[in-house]
Amino acid sequence: MEDKLIRIWDIASRSIKSILAGHEQDIYSLDLACDGRTIASGSGDRTARLWDIETSSETLVLQSEDGIASVAISPDAKYVAAGCLDNLIRIWDAVSGDLVVLFKGHKDAVFSVAFAPNNKHLVSASLDKTTKMWELAPRKGEHPNNTSESSRCIKTFEGHKKFALSATFTPDGKWILSGSKDNEIQFWNVETGESQLTLQGHKNSIISVAASPRGGCFASASGDNSMKIWSYKMI
Repeated sequence: MEDKLIRIWDIASRSIKSILAGHEQDIYSLDLACDGRTIASGSGDRTARLWDIETSSETLVLQSEDGIASVAISPDAKYVAAGCLDNLIRIWDAVSGDLVVLFKGHKDAVFSVAFAPNNKHLVSASLDKTTKMWELAPRKGEHPNNTSESSRCIKTFEGHKKFALSATFTPDGKWILSGSKDNEIQFWNVETGESQLTLQGHKNSIISVAASPRGGCFASASGDNSMKIWSYKMI
């Protein structure tokens, strides 16, 4: 949002219910918590913010060292993740605002982050053309704030020819979808790290992918001004 505002719409009446103001630069990303009570926003002003929908108030401001391209709230609403323009992924405690962990590994800006349904993993997509899967909990003997890629990055998915712009898990957590500037959607096997399927159909960059919570279908949005609904069935 170039006017730095977040608008909450009433779907039934198709009218604006409330307007949230606070960001000082363009807003690049929004995410709604599973309980429907909290919104996270990420902006070029180097902050991620949490908002209470009922009261239309800002509840937390999370500081980054660079602009934030993507935000995600964990399914249990305990954490907020941000994909940042300085190639890093920051994860904060959603209550205290403390920085919990800082993931390093991407070689270019991180344009998308999404939590797995089990709250144990995170997926990220970057302008370095890769999609990565991260383990959230520190391993035995590891310091909780260890930031090395080798300790937390458990898979790197390579195959896109251009920027990876969006990524998400399927509801069962067994597959990762990623959309790219190469106009393609990759369907990745979480266990093997291999691409099982490449989907074509859009005529421009895949800006966003989102899986249905019920499984069996997902949506893609593209720079070709279209959105597509895809169905899938695992054999």
